[in-house]
Amino acid sequence: MPDEPVALRPFTAADRATLIAWVADADELYRFSGGSLEWPLDDAQLDRIEATSGITSWTAVNADGAPFGHLDLVCVGPAQARIARVLIAPAFRGRGLARPMIAEAVRMLHAEGVHEVALHLVPGNAPALRAYAGVGFTIAPPTPGRPEFVRMELHLD
Repeated sequence: MPDEPVALRPFTAADRATLIAWVADADELYRFSGGSLEWPLDDAQLDRIEATSGITSWTAVNADGAPFGHLDLVCVGPAQARIARVLIAPAFRGRGLARPMIAEAVRMLHAEGVHEVALHLVPGNAPALRAYAGVGFTIAPPTPGRPEFVRMELHLD
């Protein structure tokens, strides 16, 4: 893990242009969203996410407050959540920041009483698989209706 601290702060309207700029093409958008968003990413799609009950969006920042990542947390049930739409800014990729970003999200969820966290991963995304496994996620049986994705889960406590 990198030495610099990682924090998550609520995603704001000021973060939108930055997030949109991080998504270079349709393939990257698919890896980020699993097909839930259409190329090109735009404010209207981000509006729909923001308006969806049970979803909160977060910006990962370093010690200087510079944004380097994004993720959404989805409330699935009283003690269950899902991590969705995870992205590291192109200039920060390869620095080992995904793992502490995900660990901070898990810590926040656990503090809110969540005991089971799941996620869906686009097959072939080896860096993401390593990051999630490094936090303790394990591969789980596929979600019915979404067999094309790798399902990972983490049980807390």
